[in-house]
Amino acid sequence: MPSPKSGCDLRYAPGWAILDSADPTKVLARSNAPLLVSTEAWEKGRTDGHG
Repeated sequence: MPSPKSGCDLRYAPGWAILDSADPTKVLARSNAPLLVSTEAWEKGRTDGHG
């Protein structure tokens, strides 16, 4: 699925982040890779069978 924004691919791919307990706006660490990614055509928004 093409994205209206350059560099984005419009797929949901959650990661993780550890926030500071005293200041939750401060990110202490975050994942470099997603925990889950779309693999099936229907998950990617395609219904014609082509991923």
